[in-house]
Amino acid sequence: MDAKQLKPFLLHPDKEVRFFVAEYFAESWSQDKDLVPLLLEGAAKYGDAATPFYRASHFPLTHAACQGVVDCLARATDRGTIFHLNTILAHAPVKWLGKYIEAATATARLQMETQQRAARRQQLAEKPGDELWAELKDFAAASQDKQSVSDIDYRYVEDLVEALGRHDVPSGDEICELLAFPELEDGWLDILLVELAGARQLAAAVPPLVEKFLIDADYLLDRTSVALARIGDPAAARLIREAFPAQDWSYRLYTSGFFGRLKCLDSEDAVLALLPGEQDATVRTNLCFSLCKLFSRRGVDVVIREIEEGYDESLVCLEEQLLVLNEVLGLALPQADAWRRQRAEAERLREGRAAELKRLGEAIKAARERPKRRRVSEARTDPDVVQPGPARSQHVGRNDPCPCGSGRKYKKCCGSTKRP
Repeated sequence: MDAKQLKPFLLHPDKEVRFFVAEYFAESWSQDKDLVPLLLEGAAKYGDAATPFYRASHFPLTHAACQGVVDCLARATDRGTIFHLNTILAHAPVKWLGKYIEAATATARLQMETQQRAARRQQLAEKPGDELWAELKDFAAASQDKQSVSDIDYRYVEDLVEALGRHDVPSGDEICELLAFPELEDGWLDILLVELAGARQLAAAVPPLVEKFLIDADYLLDRTSVALARIGDPAAARLIREAFPAQDWSYRLYTSGFFGRLKCLDSEDAVLALLPGEQDATVRTNLCFSLCKLFSRRGVDVVIREIEEGYDESLVCLEEQLLVLNEVLGLALPQADAWRRQRAEAERLREGRAAELKRLGEAIKAARERPKRRRVSEARTDPDVVQPGPARSQHVGRNDPCPCGSGRKYKKCCGSTKRP
């Protein structure tokens, strides 16, 4: 489906439709400047919490959109919305960043991390390409002993790659050569080069990037998928389609999901061609999910057939995905009413579990505080406990432990009623 036809569905009454369409644009790194204004319009219509701001961090911003984000932030009360609006502002064009960060500061909802990140992006934007490239390599070398992305400041990585992406250092040829260098595989420099190839939208890097899917490293695979989707070259779908049948289960599982990220006809063709020969239920389910994420009209009957024959429901609910396609593509599927009832029941159960978890959390918090209050109260009322008072011959200092056994200082406990 054409992206222009999808945009109006960001204002659809069905929240699931709005979120699914926003994901389509986010995964394709769309540069359509209408997206943020449409989200802001949706927030005014349906409420902040029912708006997929969390998918909009990399949507392009105009002056009017930046001001709209600031205005929305000023009136926002939902914690999640405040966080996501901060993230959107943190990615505003560097040349305007100072102006809108200052405006957002006045709302009292600008987070410290947003201010720090904005300042860093402005500093990085002033550095020459060779200095940024040296900084990137130094960071990779210093992080070589880090085993997890949680061990490093990946927001700094994103900002550094973004700044370096505007320069031609290193050259495209050098990036491709380094990506194909076996000794860098699954190291931090390899991952950062993947990010840089995506930021540059380097089509020449597609073949070595596709080869990364042969490496069993989850985070590298995730960043490779993002980079290839950002580049947007259909050649990636064709290369994966060719290699897919002969590869192992992990390769097929991961790339079956990637097809849904790369929004092009070649991805749709690849999925429809690969499904008949795929025997694994989980991989088949992932291929069907990709068809849904591509808003494939040709894939609707294929997905319905997969539902009827049985699929891996632990991966995704295909019925819910088809409900979105039913609205967007105007299909009037006969199963839609039954699926809506099924979705409503699932949502009711999710809300019930969420409410129960909230009650449980509150009960645990109360239980942690209750023993302390009980110990103090029981010590004061228990006749077997000697109560402190004026008749005691032993002097108890105000900063001494209270004789009642509460563990608190005397001045904060039984001595709180006495004057110093």
